[in-house]
Amino acid sequence: MLRRLLIENYLLVRRIELEFADGLTVLTGETGAGKSMLLGALDVLLGERFPRNPVPEHAERSVIEGEFDLPELPLNVKTLLGESAKGRQLFLRREITRQGRSRSWLNDHPLPQEALQTLREALVDFHGQREHQSLFKPACQLDYVDVYAGTRIIAQNVAVLFASRLEKKRELEKTKAAWTAHQKDRALLEYQLEEIERLGLKAGEEDALEARLTKLESAEKLALEASRLLGLLSEADPSLVAQSGQAKVIAGGISKTDRDLSPVAEELSSISSRLKDIAEQVRHYIDGLSFDDAELVRLRERRSILWELRRRHGLAVEQILARADDFKRTLETGKDLESRCAALEKEMRNADDQLIAAARELSGKRRASAESFGVQVTETMKSLGFTHPQFLASVETLPEPFDADRIQEEGADRVDFLFSANLGGKPVPIAETASGGESSRVTLAIKTVLSEKAKYPLMVYDEIDLGISGRVADQVGKALALLARRHQLFVITHLPQIASRADHHLAVYKTTRESHAETTAQFLEDNERVEAVAALIAGAKVTDKSLASAGELLRQNGKLKTLSGSRG
Repeated sequence: MLRRLLIENYLLVRRIELEFADGLTVLTGETGAGKSMLLGALDVLLGERFPRNPVPEHAERSVIEGEFDLPELPLNVKTLLGESAKGRQLFLRREITRQGRSRSWLNDHPLPQEALQTLREALVDFHGQREHQSLFKPACQLDYVDVYAGTRIIAQNVAVLFASRLEKKRELEKTKAAWTAHQKDRALLEYQLEEIERLGLKAGEEDALEARLTKLESAEKLALEASRLLGLLSEADPSLVAQSGQAKVIAGGISKTDRDLSPVAEELSSISSRLKDIAEQVRHYIDGLSFDDAELVRLRERRSILWELRRRHGLAVEQILARADDFKRTLETGKDLESRCAALEKEMRNADDQLIAAARELSGKRRASAESFGVQVTETMKSLGFTHPQFLASVETLPEPFDADRIQEEGADRVDFLFSANLGGKPVPIAETASGGESSRVTLAIKTVLSEKAKYPLMVYDEIDLGISGRVADQVGKALALLARRHQLFVITHLPQIASRADHHLAVYKTTRESHAETTAQFLEDNERVEAVAALIAGAKVTDKSLASAGELLRQNGKLKTLSGSRG
């Protein structure tokens, strides 16, 4: 149950701190006083979005705190708390700064926003003004059936399997599309790669080929010039080799008589030897210039092939070789895509089987529970002012064998709540027949039945008395009082029949402070409760008669220790 609620600097609230007890707590107050705002703050504490501009001008942040005392911690809450899951108390705090930054803590540990939903589902069942219309939504109706049938965990598993299968399906479609696109290009890639590999291209080949062709095509001129060079070196009369030999002999003779010329003689000896070596190198060069026409033709053909390849690809030889490597990788990727498609198809078959099996189990349990759910809701509706109600939970399931592609996130079923308020009337979808007052009572009947299945510590009803009065209001009040025996219950009401059955009465006021509107709240004592219930009976002008009626209502319901019949 909720033990304490603190609201500070939130919308019209400067500071409200309330301590709660078990049973039924009603909130009353004039329209616009802030009743829904207080319960809305509790909603925000448990993960609802903060309203626009929640921080008042005088403050820097809004703070909402709640302390819960539970018989035992739900398993999902224990998972959130981890090692700190000790005791039965939960202390939840949430704040938002003027700049819009919000943070949450659970037992003084930071709590991510998504974890608040887990807490909300474990701690509180909210039924606000907007939720009256949720009764008409198939998804909400399906969830009600799952709560009754005890199949929420199975339904969550189906949703997980559905999401997993959908992800695999998208991946398979994407992989198949890539493989199909690859198949369109594969033949061309294989042809181009085969051509490149058949030609045996080598890096640097083009430069070497051009150099060799240049050399061959210039061979005659080179041979002539090299022969002239050889003639000067060794074949002329006199040649450089012969003259250097003579010079060496003369210098050697002189050096025998005058040692001062010995260095010159030695240098000339070296020069003569070097000239002989050079002449020999030139002779080898001339011998190497010999070639046949076949080589020149072959090299020119190779050059033409390379030029054509470059023209088609628009790339140099080195770039064509790099492209060939790309072709190989692309073709290898195609093989990987084909293997991945096969693996994903196998995974898809397994995912189909798992989803179908889980959806079939879920459908069976839903259908098995739907009839008794309808019977119990119908019986509960009789205690809420319906004379001859009929309520059915119609479960429509996909035909067997199930097709995994037709199973949705919520399973293979669609639920329609059918309703008739009149004897002999044919039940029709509730959205087509229930008035506002009827829908709120039908919702209360459903929640009452489900309260035995879903052990919410706290149930919150905002405007549950919409469109009812008189005897029906009294019956609704009685039903709420019975429900409050199993759950802590917060109810906003405008009806004395409901307020007079409450265990605790919280009055909400709007006042003016320093030229600003401010919402305040306080729990009422006996005489104050009489005044508040009398105001619900008579409106703005409370009379002695309305006070007496209010006191009598409270006394009859055992909520008043002393009876005050008039204002003293």
